[in-house]
Amino acid sequence: MKSRSNKFWMFDFDGTLVDSESAIRKCYVSVTSKLAPSQVNRAQTILIGPTLDESSREILGDSHLPLLDEFKQNFQCEYDSNTVFETLTYPQADRVIKFLHGRGDKMAIATNKRSGPTKALLKYYKWETFFEFVACIDQFASDKTKSDMVSRMLQQYPLFKKSFFVGDTLTDGYAAKNNKLNFVKAKYGYGDRQNWDDIPVYKSIDEIVELMLI
Repeated sequence: MKSRSNKFWMFDFDGTLVDSESAIRKCYVSVTSKLAPSQVNRAQTILIGPTLDESSREILGDSHLPLLDEFKQNFQCEYDSNTVFETLTYPQADRVIKFLHGRGDKMAIATNKRSGPTKALLKYYKWETFFEFVACIDQFASDKTKSDMVSRMLQQYPLFKKSFFVGDTLTDGYAAKNNKLNFVKAKYGYGDRQNWDDIPVYKSIDEIVELMLI
């Protein structure tokens, strides 16, 4: 009988399992156009991946920061109600998730995305049952960074201390590095042009299907 793999995987979500850039940027541009039109260029070029709070602050800049709460509320209303379901999965993502699960691997998600839209998409794609846990940045007020969140989850699920962390931006890389996880860099995501000199990369992949060979 063929032995089971028993690998552990922790995935980022946006830019790793799903291609949410178009939907998220659409909402950033829409809300910015209404509340701070002079900042639209920032919304059009901002890196997708950081938290809503971080991205909103970067778009607004110091001059428009008093609009922060209103900006985030408008984004959540517009994105959560309709636009979130314009998010596409990456080609082969569904196949890879089912393959890893089928051979006995354990998977989890750790994302800067808020829990509402994350869980809505997991339900939409029928992926809810494949993950041991889904950790979102807004679940614990004390977690200020993804590294903090991953550390918390590793305390609760110690077997994942030997997991591969699959992500696409420096935030993911530092979460893996700070928690001593093997980092798999998803080059097809949003952060390939960032400076990766400080991040130890176990393997870089051009397509998610390459995970099936690790």
